Amino acid sequence: MRKYFLEYFAFLDAAMNDENTDFVRLMKIHKEKTRYFMHERAIHLLVMILVALCTLSSFLVAAVTEMLTLIPLVVLFLGLLVPYIAHYYFLENNTQKLYTYYDRICEKIEGEEL
Repeated sequence: MRKYFLEYFAFLDAAMNDENTDFVRLMKIHKEKTRYFMHERAIHLLVMILVALCTLSSFLVAAVTEMLTLIPLVVLFLGLLVPYIAHYYFLENNTQKLYTYYDRICEKIEGEEL
């Protein structure tokens, strides 16, 4: 996903700097890609929440029952949760960047119409 985002940002930068770009067509492409990235972000949010709940519940069960055999499960869930948080953070920040590109494309379209 990181590579896909970076390639798309490079595409947008090249299109924004090209005088021959059809910005109306670019806007359609950008809206579709933004929907795709927002869907991806929503799915990862749900997965991250599920992993966080599993982590918390396994920790609480291990603490309340004092079963030392559950500690590896807690560590496993924690090991999954940290990368999920990092990945969701990446998705969230880059989706926010898409909004700034949207604004820039709108400015270009409005500039053409004048």
